[in-house]
Amino acid sequence: MSTQRALVVPAEGQPFKFVSDWPIPKPGPKDVLVKLVSIALNPADWRLELGGSGIFKDYPIAGGLDGSGVIEEVGSEVTHLAKGDKVLFEGWFVPGRGTFQEYALSPAAYVAKIPDNISFDRAATVPMCLAIVFSSTWAHEDGARSARLTPPWEEGGKTKYAGDVAFIVGGSSSVGQYGRTPARVRTFAAGKPITYVYDAIGERDGQRLSYELLADGGAFVTVQLFFHEYLEDLVTESKPVIRALGSFELPGHGKLGLEVYSRLSEWLATGVIVPNRAEVVPGGFAGIPGGLERLRKGEVSGVKLVVHAAETP
Repeated sequence: MSTQRALVVPAEGQPFKFVSDWPIPKPGPKDVLVKLVSIALNPADWRLELGGSGIFKDYPIAGGLDGSGVIEEVGSEVTHLAKGDKVLFEGWFVPGRGTFQEYALSPAAYVAKIPDNISFDRAATVPMCLAIVFSSTWAHEDGARSARLTPPWEEGGKTKYAGDVAFIVGGSSSVGQYGRTPARVRTFAAGKPITYVYDAIGERDGQRLSYELLADGGAFVTVQLFFHEYLEDLVTESKPVIRALGSFELPGHGKLGLEVYSRLSEWLATGVIVPNRAEVVPGGFAGIPGGLERLRKGEVSGVKLVVHAAETP
């Protein structure tokens, strides 16, 4: 078998299209080929369909950034994984790497075995969000887009920031609970300076509020690609803004990714990392467009949408 079913964007700005003759990629020496079981949906997926903000260059392209499944084939230099292993991995918008297909490639270094206590569905919710948060917080190689904090697994990392105040913005609704006033939020910090802000949504009012809360010398991390449009009149050199990017394969993030994936199976098994709750969208690939529309409209909260590749009609 040399072809497979997939959901692809034929050209920039065109809607997703279901195809049944998409080529199955071959793994290189350091890659694995995974047969997808569960695929999680992300906001970046619908942005790809709308044109990808000029980021994505190679079309046609299969979407999808989160996946779990069973290894079908391993590259000649891969020794820590084998055919039949249950794994999770992050997709990427390059040929062969998207997870909106039945078989996808991944560098073996960024693949983790799924422990027995984690389902395929919940495992699929992990990779993209993990990469965004970890890389933008703890990567510290040259070129890293990160707050460059000391990771908790390094010497002194577990206690270095004890007592410091971090503010995590989960969305406009959570910001609304605080009345959208900095004074109200500061009461939760008990008078201590807020030295780290993580904006996980990128909503305008939430960004401006949380940036105003940040103390001089602190770090502001956001997932919003166009944060400068919201914060241009506020940003100062003493409070840098870091754009979170969701891949350990970007410059400056590689060593951190290797460290994280070497520990990820254990973290999941012991509960150090708890995956998101998953909501299954029926229909396999056919259900993806509807799921992405729900994400685009902001209709999903507290869960990550997942589809099953095998349910594709």
